Amino acid sequence: MLAGLLFLGCGAALLFAFWYLLHTREWLSVWFFRQNDCFYRKDFWTIEAFTIQTKTSGDRFCMLAVGIATVGMAYSVFLCKKARTHTDKMRISIDANTAWYFAALTVWGLALWLYGTLRTKEAYDEVFSAVHCSGGNFFQCWAYYMLPNNHIGFNLLNNVVFHFCTDKIFTGRLLSLCAYLVSSFMIFTIISDWLRPRLLAFWATMLVMMVFPFWAFSFQARGYEWYYLAGIISYLAPLQYSRKKETGWLVLYIAGSVAGMALIPTFLYQYVASVLWGVLLLYRDTRFKKFLTAQLPVLSLVFLFYLPALCFSGTGLLLYNKYVVSCQ
Repeated sequence: MLAGLLFLGCGAALLFAFWYLLHTREWLSVWFFRQNDCFYRKDFWTIEAFTIQTKTSGDRFCMLAVGIATVGMAYSVFLCKKARTHTDKMRISIDANTAWYFAALTVWGLALWLYGTLRTKEAYDEVFSAVHCSGGNFFQCWAYYMLPNNHIGFNLLNNVVFHFCTDKIFTGRLLSLCAYLVSSFMIFTIISDWLRPRLLAFWATMLVMMVFPFWAFSFQARGYEWYYLAGIISYLAPLQYSRKKETGWLVLYIAGSVAGMALIPTFLYQYVASVLWGVLLLYRDTRFKKFLTAQLPVLSLVFLFYLPALCFSGTGLLLYNKYVVSCQ
């Protein structure tokens, strides 16, 4: 299944790259406006985002993407053939006792989420994301990295999963709730590894769920709660991979790292930390080289995900806007 998704994703990137290379900037501008001619700062889009320089650099990015996507498709075919005889899979088992703890944490998380949702008004960034990003055109949400920052991965998820819902703030908060609960389950799993009895780990997790940033972002229609979840995965997966011989944990690490940077580009800092964490765990292990090699698909997939934004918004809005550069 994962190999199939990789094949489809690389195939889509390959088609996009050829499509972009075969059309002029003028044609692409007209096509972009046809998708939705009422978007954020539309009168300045060709001046600030889709400039001549953006098209020139976009052509270079697409030529690089052709090579990466072709290799990715070939590798996915190799994985499909290997999967027929390979039995090394990640095994996750949840016993009845753990299920009861998860159920209790779900009730506690829902109570905290409802309290926060009912007691707070919509924040400016939530409204902006709902109106200009997840509530707009799918491709423009993906390709236009406007200011303030567009949490592209989260807004795309909100756009697709709740496409026919008009209240993208509420649906975005539902998505944040899901990430909040899953993160809490994983935190409980991590804590219960070293804190006994498990009831103490349960109480400790309940306290962690009340830590203000972790709790507050659970009722925000923004990508930060999923950012937390991706960060937890990037910590837990290398840890489990160092303890077991199941390469499925390495695949989970790759997926978590890609998802984190797709959600918010600043996950790059967390990603670097996770690489150092993996090096610390595995530098004496025979799987150390395999872990280092796994960084190649992470960086390649992140590049392919951001290809539309690089081609239609340029590196300027992604790397040099006032929300991410240091103060002068």
